[in-house]
Amino acid sequence: MARDFFMQKRLRFLLAYGLYCVTVCALLLLAVEGMLRALTERPFGLFDATPLNHTSLYHPDSRIVMELMAFPYVIETNHLGFRGPEVTRDKPPGTTRIIALGDSITDGYLVDNPDTYPAQLQTLLLTRNHPTEVINAARGGSTIDREFWILRQFCADLDPDVVVLTFVGNDIYEMGNRSVEQLLHYNPEPLVFANRAALWAARSATGEWLLDRYFAARFTGYRGRDLPHTPTLGPERYVIPGATDYDTLLPQARNDLQGLKLHLPALDAALQERADVYLAVLSEMKSWCDTRDIQLAWVWFPTFVQTYGSTAEEPFYDYLIPRVEAAGIPVTDGVPAFRQADRGTPLYLAPVDYHLTPAGNRLLARTIANGLDEHGILAPANKEVE
Repeated sequence: MARDFFMQKRLRFLLAYGLYCVTVCALLLLAVEGMLRALTERPFGLFDATPLNHTSLYHPDSRIVMELMAFPYVIETNHLGFRGPEVTRDKPPGTTRIIALGDSITDGYLVDNPDTYPAQLQTLLLTRNHPTEVINAARGGSTIDREFWILRQFCADLDPDVVVLTFVGNDIYEMGNRSVEQLLHYNPEPLVFANRAALWAARSATGEWLLDRYFAARFTGYRGRDLPHTPTLGPERYVIPGATDYDTLLPQARNDLQGLKLHLPALDAALQERADVYLAVLSEMKSWCDTRDIQLAWVWFPTFVQTYGSTAEEPFYDYLIPRVEAAGIPVTDGVPAFRQADRGTPLYLAPVDYHLTPAGNRLLARTIANGLDEHGILAPANKEVE
């Protein structure tokens, strides 16, 4: 009896102490919240960009000014939540509908809507008398599992004729060590939950301040609240000193891209195994497209190092391209066009970032348009291929 009495007393003490600690922490958080709101006018709405969810890639019918990173840019979405102009679910008669899949390269990180490669591709194909509609169905941070899920989740009922999948070197690493089966059964729930939690937290002054500090520590180009009240959205934002000094930039790019898993010296057995897993999932994507009479096309995106260094510096280049072609998937290799481009025009945002400039996106769009024409994927046009 005495032992039970002391156990109950100890339990009540622990519960009371725990409640006391929670109350003190809550009061401290409220005090910090109030102080930040009074002294800094937070929250500023720095992280209001809509995260990926089950119903759309972005929040529909939105205009989002992304001004946190080194180059401010604007995302504009249609009523279906795709980044780009308005489209209908029913495909216009006589139109070839193209779905552009990929990661931040395709999504158009750090450039406005008209300067993304999907927008440029549609403009170019229309000038070549191809009645075409290009839908940007990409989200940054994706690899083939999420890309395949996006295709099935958001694009299947749009009756596409062509799917253009752009491969970037770090796609293999983004897969982790997951099996083919795990990649084919992509579960968006953890990402959706994490995004919602972060978005909810960022709507408080304390949560926004913590996220602000985290991104400032992790990303060198992050600007946070160190912003002009009116962001610079003209072409002058892409004027980067030393952007065409490739001999100086190349060593830095090798080091930077190695950290991003975009540049490694050799393809070892483990990397080859991961590449084979990627190819297996790609084969499943092709089968899915074939059953729906959709043409799958695959694009190799050249990194800064491949463009201005050696083509042999990308370990997956010689391994993947012939195997993708052997699987019956038309391949557009972006390396030759990028290596032959005018070196007086920066194609990448280096050394600040290694995504594409508007000029780089125009070149990528032209390269893909030429590839679609050369593979006979589009109906014959009156205008010669540029």
